[in-house]
Amino acid sequence: MAGVNEDDATRQVIKRAYHLSAEGQLLEATTEFRRALQLCPDSAEARVGLALALGGQGISEEAIREFRAAIRARPDHIMAHFFLAEALRDAGELDEAVAEFRAAARLSPNDADTRMALGDALADRGDTEEAREQYRTALKLAPNDEQILQLYELLPDHLK
Repeated sequence: MAGVNEDDATRQVIKRAYHLSAEGQLLEATTEFRRALQLCPDSAEARVGLALALGGQGISEEAIREFRAAIRARPDHIMAHFFLAEALRDAGELDEAVAEFRAAARLSPNDADTRMALGDALADRGDTEEAREQYRTALKLAPNDEQILQLYELLPDHLK
């Protein structure tokens, strides 16, 4: 979704940057996302894209900063919360990761993938009962989703 302050030129730069990122050209994508941010500093889309490109290059701390900036620009950006949560989880910041997965779940309460990811973060933190509740919610939300079913089957018995 385009931000309210993004003009056509900025949207074109963001589109090109996402294409470069999808092609695995992360350095070039990073440059283009930064160019988009010069044109429109408040672009949440450009910040999320930049954060993903940085994370793909292993530049985790800067990626986390960009996800947070995207959320400041657009607090209802579900994917910014979700990807920030994943980055925090990877960094071992489980309490913050759980909080961001919860924010994503509040914004999109019927998203089974978010519930599974929240369950994983809770399990990592040792909150097995609440993790189990999130996994079961995900299964209820998407009872025929093959990926959710497969992930659920891979869970240890104490989390089912």
